[in-house]
Amino acid sequence: MVTLSGVIKFRVRILNFPPMADVRNDVAPEDRRFILDTPDKDFSPERNKAIIEQTIKDYEAMRAKKIKDRVEEYSERADAVVTYLKALNRGGSSSNMERYFGKRNLAYLRGLEIKQKLMAGLIVRDQDGNIIRKGV
Repeated sequence: MVTLSGVIKFRVRILNFPPMADVRNDVAPEDRRFILDTPDKDFSPERNKAIIEQTIKDYEAMRAKKIKDRVEEYSERADAVVTYLKALNRGGSSSNMERYFGKRNLAYLRGLEIKQKLMAGLIVRDQDGNIIRKGV
């Protein structure tokens, strides 16, 4: 614990980075040509670490948002289907899905289904013919 004039208290954590020789031993021999003997003049390990941490934080936030959006999308579909089936179970007159959901919403749901089928069969290749992305 470090105290500055008795006003601000904070903890200092010292990071121990391995010496350069240890890092070079972990690198494959064919990749050693990419390691510089001396870093750039304006290279800052603290800034580098901060950028990496910020990138990880941004990725995790984006991933959480995508998961949340996907869950909301699934719950919307599930709610619509459950409501429709409950109406049928109660003996409602809405036996026609188009009448119940409306043309626009039903077309939207069909479009999403078609898009998912197309994306599942999609294979993206680079110039050499290697597969970059394969649909699931």
